[in-house]
Amino acid sequence: MATSLRSPWSASVSELRVEPLPARSASENHPLVSVVITSYSLRRFSDLLEALQSLGQQTYTNIEIIFVGEGPEKLCERVEAFGREKNIPRLRTVFNDGRPGLSFARNAGVRHAHGEIIAFTDDDAVPARDWTERIVQAFLS
Repeated sequence: MATSLRSPWSASVSELRVEPLPARSASENHPLVSVVITSYSLRRFSDLLEALQSLGQQTYTNIEIIFVGEGPEKLCERVEAFGREKNIPRLRTVFNDGRPGLSFARNAGVRHAHGEIIAFTDDDAVPARDWTERIVQAFLS
């Protein structure tokens, strides 16, 4: 006999209680942002380096960058070398040797994230210098 499990997300609106949020302390006004960026090929490596350099120069500095590589393992090695060369703080690399694909790679990044806020960007996107600052402002407002 199969048992049925009720999902915590299946609550009806009448069952939900909304309570006011507690006041934030000074440290809570600067939450850690985990930025997950993935790539599967060396073909867009120069684009990836631009994205990483932009993330390393954000105006909001309480961030960690989690790079998830798929495909050739030397992709992670080259990202690590670039991070050391450019002194990009809090850059970690993860090699996804599980199921391939963007969703699986991003989920691998989430599993390694420590931030209160998790943001995703693509390997061919160059975030504006205030990108993470604006994300945090949106969460705090």
